[in-house]
Amino acid sequence: MREFIDPALTQEQVDSYYQKNTTGVQKAISYVSNKLPELNITTKITIPQVKSGLSHLEFIQNMSVSPNGKLIASIDYFKIIKIWDVTGKHIKSYQILNNKAHNHVNFTSDSTLFITPNTILNLNSGESVSFGSFENYMGIPLADNIYFYFDYNESSELEKLYNIKTKETRDFDLEGMYSIDVSTSINKLALLGIDGLIRIKNLHGDLLSTFGKDRTEQIKFRGKQIDSNSKIQKISLSPNGDYLISGDETGKVIIWKSEI
Repeated sequence: MREFIDPALTQEQVDSYYQKNTTGVQKAISYVSNKLPELNITTKITIPQVKSGLSHLEFIQNMSVSPNGKLIASIDYFKIIKIWDVTGKHIKSYQILNNKAHNHVNFTSDSTLFITPNTILNLNSGESVSFGSFENYMGIPLADNIYFYFDYNESSELEKLYNIKTKETRDFDLEGMYSIDVSTSINKLALLGIDGLIRIKNLHGDLLSTFGKDRTEQIKFRGKQIDSNSKIQKISLSPNGDYLISGDETGKVIIWKSEI
């Protein structure tokens, strides 16, 4: 239907950005090329050309649509966020600084973005605020809260529900079964544990339902032997929280009632 192109980008800007942000890659290529000249490695990095019509300077990591359906947010490898309207018009750009290689964006309102791991961006003022010691977690918004899961530094097996307004944190103890994927509805959390089971919880941490078991295999995770009860890889709750869809590594898609 349409392509999203940022008309403000110039080739000079693109060239300069690549020169600053790819020095490590360029050094690695040159090193390998000098050590193994017989491989005939190309030492120049391919730089995108503005004349081709660019949305971003690098690959797009994630996108999100605002609740009212009027705005789209996209974030690229260089952690540049761009806001577009649905006609493809570029509205604003923002640079995000954090220690994460991979970032997701989620609208928490029509004018507010949550950027993993712990940044809230106000699109009207352009102000961004980072909060809490959640830099090593993944996060997903839920109403006025952010649910933080999977601690990459293994400093805690607890997952946390952080209230943006009150700044209060509630711990969720999953008894060592880290969530590898999380989906939210209006008032529920669906947690896919490392053991392959799906757990539905409310905002108080109460367990409402557990399902997904169709086998038992042993896997090793962070030095522990764990029963793996399914091959489910991704989950998503319906907006009202009544149903959940799952996809597993064999290609199977299933729709479940969220509370059994």
